[in-house]
Amino acid sequence: MRMEINTNRIINKFSIYNYIIYFLYIMSSLHSFDLHSFDPSSLHSFDILYSKEGFTFVKQSKNQYALSFHIINHAIDLSKIIDFQLIKLIYDLNGDIYEKVSLQIIDDTHATMKMLMKHLFEDLGLPQRYSHVHITKLLDDDNHKISFVSKSIYADDNTDMPEQSEQLPIQDVICECNMVTPHRMGFTFHIAFEDRMTIPSFAEKMVGLILFKIFNRVKTFIEGYGQNKTSL
Repeated sequence: MRMEINTNRIINKFSIYNYIIYFLYIMSSLHSFDLHSFDPSSLHSFDILYSKEGFTFVKQSKNQYALSFHIINHAIDLSKIIDFQLIKLIYDLNGDIYEKVSLQIIDDTHATMKMLMKHLFEDLGLPQRYSHVHITKLLDDDNHKISFVSKSIYADDNTDMPEQSEQLPIQDVICECNMVTPHRMGFTFHIAFEDRMTIPSFAEKMVGLILFKIFNRVKTFIEGYGQNKTSL
């Protein structure tokens, strides 16, 4: 059965920003996605969909995308703050999207995390969504790179989530932190959708816009860390 949605009503009620969230929300409700590695140095060989203030969002191939940017802070050694708290920070700084985030650190290289999205579209009959993932921290000393690979945990013990909520069908998420110098870090976020999903060109640019909004908050926070007494 085809779902008919009044997009003008959505835009007027939630603003263009929440409309973008709505698009991603619908896509994640229908399709799981897989992540693939990406070399930031080859960024310009791909189709650039969105570029602003040092952020570049590219299309690598069909349904495969990557966002890349740099973080600079001369007050601290950035490698010292690359841990699981950094991953949680991404969600904590976006409270208009996520209602609850809980992190359980198992050891230095493993953790689990639950993230509950806000129920933005309850009146449209869409379920509230959450993620439950296992995160592995990988160190590549030769290339001065730290990666965080998240894989979904499907279990029956999510009683702390709302009764009618549903788990997002996420397969993998990869965040890569490349240490250029102790005070300059290259950050790449990888996302790919299943081959059977068709993403229109206008929607691809909206994905870039929402990722820019999310990670620009992270960049702003970290670049002010140690200079204006912010803390992780």
